[in-house]
Amino acid sequence: MEAKNERYIQLAIEAIQEVFEKEYFGLLALPLPEITFLTPEEESYITGEYYISIGNNWQIHLNFGALPSTYLEFQEEVKVLTRHEIEHYQSCPFDLITHFRMLKVIMDANKSSKYSLEEFSFRQLVPGIANQISDIIIDTKNFYKYPSETLNSRPLTSHVFQ
Repeated sequence: MEAKNERYIQLAIEAIQEVFEKEYFGLLALPLPEITFLTPEEESYITGEYYISIGNNWQIHLNFGALPSTYLEFQEEVKVLTRHEIEHYQSCPFDLITHFRMLKVIMDANKSSKYSLEEFSFRQLVPGIANQISDIIIDTKNFYKYPSETLNSRPLTSHVFQ
């Protein structure tokens, strides 16, 4: 299993470098994504976990679960996921100020609605709602640039249709 993971890590690095260099022309101030593999016992094994953490820099995390059946499919998935996470950095929310503004607008919309939810319970939903809004913006932007790759993305379709 270790040799298989090493091969997938190498393929992921090649795909990531292609996206960074050919599509973003090396202009990103981002480190290369951290790559790990989930085990079948983990909750997100079917879809994987893909996100950005913010510390001294934005760090993309690509935690792969169930892998596509071919190396080519895997590399295409890596490209789609890398583009998606880069666009969180470049487009939406772009920075923490924009992220906090999104959270505030969502909270204000709930408060002003005649169907508003209790603030305490709604507050727990707000980050997820903000991320879904960002994902729609990002995936729409990526769809216009890479329509077939974006539509054929396994993590996107498996997440949406579960």
